[in-house]
Amino acid sequence: MTALRTKSGSAAPHGKRKPVRYCTAMSQTDAEVVRDMWEAFLRGDVESALAAFAEDVEWDGTNLPDGTVSQGREAVLDHVTKWAEMWETWNVELEEIVDAGGGQVILFIREQGRTRTGLEANERHSELYTVLDGRITSRRGFSDADQALDEVRKGLVSPDAPTS
Repeated sequence: MTALRTKSGSAAPHGKRKPVRYCTAMSQTDAEVVRDMWEAFLRGDVESALAAFAEDVEWDGTNLPDGTVSQGREAVLDHVTKWAEMWETWNVELEEIVDAGGGQVILFIREQGRTRTGLEANERHSELYTVLDGRITSRRGFSDADQALDEVRKGLVSPDAPTS
């Protein structure tokens, strides 16, 4: 497992501009696929962001109260659109990308903002991505930022198994 340190980069699409941290000094690796997808999303390039996903990607958002497991790029777009629409202000910082090996990439994210209902949020969470042949084939969110890393270390998530 390799932790990839980051440096300042682009900005979030909603609310105050916030530096985004990203991996450097790498060829096109699994970690870069995930990083490039996020950077495209944060600059508002939805087409490029969605192109990083396999057509039949499994999207697991069950870490959220109303989250579900669904498939396909439309599921990704639906989840991200609903999430973005709930925020009045929204700042995102990609803190660290960990190449966990076997096509698995863990992304640590800090989100801050205020929802349209007035709830203030400041949370750090993680997302576990599986990358195969240069495309993201699954994504699973974790509200506890360390849980994705713990599951990979314990072997609870194998690179060949679905993440749901």
